[in-house]
Amino acid sequence: MLYLFLRHAETEVSDRKEWHGTSDPPLSLKGRVHAQIAAKRLRDLNLKIVGVICSDFSRATETAAEFGKAFGCVVSRTPLLRERYLGEWEGLTQDEIERRWPGLIEAWRVGRIDGPPGGETDDEVTGRLSRVLSEFVHGDHESDAKLVISHAGLLRGLLAANGLPDEEIPPLSGRWLTLKTDTGQINVGKETTL
Repeated sequence: MLYLFLRHAETEVSDRKEWHGTSDPPLSLKGRVHAQIAAKRLRDLNLKIVGVICSDFSRATETAAEFGKAFGCVVSRTPLLRERYLGEWEGLTQDEIERRWPGLIEAWRVGRIDGPPGGETDDEVTGRLSRVLSEFVHGDHESDAKLVISHAGLLRGLLAANGLPDEEIPPLSGRWLTLKTDTGQINVGKETTL
């Protein structure tokens, strides 16, 4: 099964460079407009999107609603697609984290540690993502695609768990994913930005 995993649109606090984690800020006006434009752009590519799955956080559900309208699809929400739990780093800016834990962000990005202090590991995030993708595959054809609207931390965890380098995931960008339904393994494909 093919999935397009996109990060949600810009939030009202995106300009703070805060690590949202499990907080739930809504989309900004700019984010809402960007989501509408991106949904139309994706629809105009004539891809066969048969469903939209999203995190139950408002920033993801607001984004997913625009894609659901554009494709005439039902939007399914699940807490399994919530942003990764960041433990002691929840709600802090990158500068605050660097001051309190010098060098630890870089250690995480290059794979020397597998998650923030007290937070979810890359393998835990990947397991959660695999479970939700497997749940939403039933009854679909292998050639169908589903859209996943979630959070950068999930995709970054998936990249790390697959031995791929860390990368920035701007709003409404992401990766194509393929789920091997017999094993639950997720193969990471090319980058996409809308």
